[in-house]
Amino acid sequence: LDMEMPECNGIDVAKRLKEDGSSVRVLALSAHDSVHFINGVLASGAYGYLIKEEMPEVILEAVRGVAQGQKDWLSDRARNRREKFFTDEGDPLSKLSGREREILKLIGQGCDNLTISNLLSISERTVRNHVSNIYTKLKFHTRAELVAWAWEYGLLK
Repeated sequence: LDMEMPECNGIDVAKRLKEDGSSVRVLALSAHDSVHFINGVLASGAYGYLIKEEMPEVILEAVRGVAQGQKDWLSDRARNRREKFFTDEGDPLSKLSGREREILKLIGQGCDNLTISNLLSISERTVRNHVSNIYTKLKFHTRAELVAWAWEYGLLK
């Protein structure tokens, strides 16, 4: 499964296969080493993620392993990207409260503070406080930075 295809991306395909209860075992093979793609496809039920620069023997071994039901096939580069992300950041969502995670997702969907306050039945001032806490905990200064970061690392759907 590749990450970039004409009509959809690999994450969507893996998700759809999982939701449909398919017995297909997904192994992603991609030129991308973005944590967003890696985490997204693994969270969608893929058995592994390899970078296209892998030696052919490694790819063949992974294909055979996945065919036998083995999971967690990651190329060294993909594994290093994930480990660096979680080492540098810890689990970023663990820094946020449940309400802050909710607000982060709504921000990612393009909602402004007034819309968020209406959707969550809280005051706009409370939303502003939560947004400020999110910025502080994740060390961002603008909504654009926050949303770009959250999308890059697969924290938004």
